Amino acid sequence: SSSSSSETAPSPDCSAGNLALAPGGRLQRKYHVQSTRGEEVTLYDSVAHCLRKQFVYFQGAWFEQDVYGQVRRLHKYIGRGWTAIGPLPDRFVQEHMTAEERVAQQRVQTRWVRSWVGGRR
Repeated sequence: SSSSSSETAPSPDCSAGNLALAPGGRLQRKYHVQSTRGEEVTLYDSVAHCLRKQFVYFQGAWFEQDVYGQVRRLHKYIGRGWTAIGPLPDRFVQEHMTAEERVAQQRVQTRWVRSWVGGRR
């Protein structure tokens, strides 16, 4: 068994990428994943995020180990009009997002934090 020079997370990149069809066509999560706050992101959460073109990014801890791959993943969503509703790596925000994208992300993230604090998602 050979080891690779860069370790990647054994999980999806975000809540929207955590959906799969099980045998028989039933929708399920690929992995049981927690947000950066330690809250489990449920199947309901992932579907709700997709319906609103929003996502919670799970790969922040691996960003520096695979900057190119992580930037590509984030641009895949943001470039298609999706909005992150959780924190994004500071380096990505500062180096790879336009001012308009940063303002839009901040506005949505502020509402998301308020809804979690208030017990609503």
